[in-house]
Amino acid sequence: MEPTPGLRERTRRAVRSELMTVAMSLFAEQGYDATTIDQIASAAGLSKRSFFRYFASKEEVILVNFETFGRALADAVGRRPPQEGAWLALRRAFDLIEERNRLDPGRTFVLLRMLHETPALKAAHLAKQSRWRELLVPGVLDRLVRAAGQPAADEPAGGAER
Repeated sequence: MEPTPGLRERTRRAVRSELMTVAMSLFAEQGYDATTIDQIASAAGLSKRSFFRYFASKEEVILVNFETFGRALADAVGRRPPQEGAWLALRRAFDLIEERNRLDPGRTFVLLRMLHETPALKAAHLAKQSRWRELLVPGVLDRLVRAAGQPAADEPAGGAER
């Protein structure tokens, strides 16, 4: 269990979340390319300089959660029942994304439209998803190896521990 974050970290997360919400709203109204960092910061009641304390770029506001989602997917595969097949475990892990998209379909639509229409975002999104493969392969491979009757990576070669 992770320790509860302190006040500073909770405040930081709240401000980041607010900036993301404001940015998504502006992107939906004006389009990604037409929205400036100054506009996002101003709408959130911050300076441009303060914006950069929370995000390195406008692109990061959109893509920051993709790395987190990749780790969450890998963790979800690892938490699936050990006897569950690799592909079913992987499919069930992706329920995390389906659930989030179902909870806020409007946000999902805006995000997908931006990812499709903005070349820089599209390229960065594909790079982030490529990283997902690196995170997911160990858990899927472990299940495939077990299904083939081979010892898993965390088991001794002789099967049961001595």
